[in-house]
Amino acid sequence: MADNGLYSEKELLLRVAEGDEKAFRGLFDDHRERIYAFGLYMTHSHVIAEDLVQEVFMRVWSSRQKLTRVTHFRAYLKTIARNAAFDHLRLLAAEKLLPDAPASIPETGEQITIARQYEQMYREAIQTLSPARKRAYLLSRQSGMKNEEIAAEMGISLYTVKEHLKLAARKIRTEMERKTGLMILIAAFGFFN
Repeated sequence: MADNGLYSEKELLLRVAEGDEKAFRGLFDDHRERIYAFGLYMTHSHVIAEDLVQEVFMRVWSSRQKLTRVTHFRAYLKTIARNAAFDHLRLLAAEKLLPDAPASIPETGEQITIARQYEQMYREAIQTLSPARKRAYLLSRQSGMKNEEIAAEMGISLYTVKEHLKLAARKIRTEMERKTGLMILIAAFGFFN
């Protein structure tokens, strides 16, 4: 954005930092399509992409005092968008890992695509576990066995079962975060460069 018609980008940022809502609207109008396209690419959902736009600009507004120090707004916005998308994808991944969370039923083709992508990432993350941790985890999550039953089935102590499950969940979370982070980086470079 070279010129908003009334202000240069630097002047616009200074006005937003001072709380000028009209200037903020100009900033929003100049950048919302790029953020929306990024959100749509990442999530394949128009609704989530719209939410991402709102989240990004809420973050810009809530930390508007920092805008006086921003020299490259597009890069600044890129970082906020990446972080917001990462937060959203991490939340989706975490919900997928919670054993007691009710399963949501995808309603649209876009939601089904996202659900399949996360299911694939989840299965791949399970495959990174050591054989003993993987077995304990699957007995717990897929078979619904209690820790005592797993200990008896595997011939190990209850403490060892608890450690296997704790470390397996941590490893799966780490793998899911790593994979969603890579997805965001790949998408961000495509949309912001």
